[in-house]
Amino acid sequence: MRKFTFLVGLLCSLCANAQINVFEDFDFEYNAWANPESGIDRFVISTQYFCGGTSAAGALLGTMLGQYGVGPKYMYSPIIYGNNGQDIHINYSVIIGKANATLTALEPVPEDTDWGYFTLSYSLDQGTTWREIQHLNSDNFISTTDCTTYDLVIPSSEIESDTSFMLKYEVNRNASYNEVLISVIDNVSIQQQTLSINDVSKKQVSVYPNPATSVLNISSSEIVKKVEIFNQTGEVVKKINHYNNIKTVEVQDLPKGVYILKINDGDTQKFIKK
Repeated sequence: MRKFTFLVGLLCSLCANAQINVFEDFDFEYNAWANPESGIDRFVISTQYFCGGTSAAGALLGTMLGQYGVGPKYMYSPIIYGNNGQDIHINYSVIIGKANATLTALEPVPEDTDWGYFTLSYSLDQGTTWREIQHLNSDNFISTTDCTTYDLVIPSSEIESDTSFMLKYEVNRNASYNEVLISVIDNVSIQQQTLSINDVSKKQVSVYPNPATSVLNISSSEIVKKVEIFNQTGEVVKKINHYNNIKTVEVQDLPKGVYILKINDGDTQKFIKK
């Protein structure tokens, strides 16, 4: 299964500039993001709770776990290159809950319970300083046993072209919260649009949901009569031609990963199949 993936050949043929396109689903025992060899303060690969696939990055915090339950817990991305100066879009799924009494199942944290915090930050100096772009706690997050997906943006005004960066996820338990806190991160996507002179005159097109599991919806200001889907190597994996307006594409047969959808031999959109 492909892990830390970059769309290279296809994207270079579709646009004039480089761009970021990273997808991490943690379905591998050894992982550059969630690496237990980095220390007991890190997220590790969890095969018990995940948002698709077979595993995710997970962290447990609680006094009954001894030194392994002391927070905060961190997960760092590798250094990410290829920034072309456009907005950087970050999509990921998270579960925050608590373990039951026997540590065998996940339960929601009761509402209005101050369980702690969960943050996402980025660094432009390889981890020396961090800028927080998301802060979750009991005031703005409702704990469930399901995955919650977030779409966040690092504006182009905050990161210059060609500047590399890193992401950091951090979670910690409130000292007064006596349960075992469970945090799970899965399906991290970091994407960047590329704008060229030709892009300005193109019609507006979007696809949703993204990530998709079975059906991908197409919203376009023009009639869509042709759809092509390319995989990470630039191979056409699905092609549809129709005299009517194409509004949906079935993708349940596609392997999990990052794809590019192209309509009418023009506009392109990246999407994730999970």
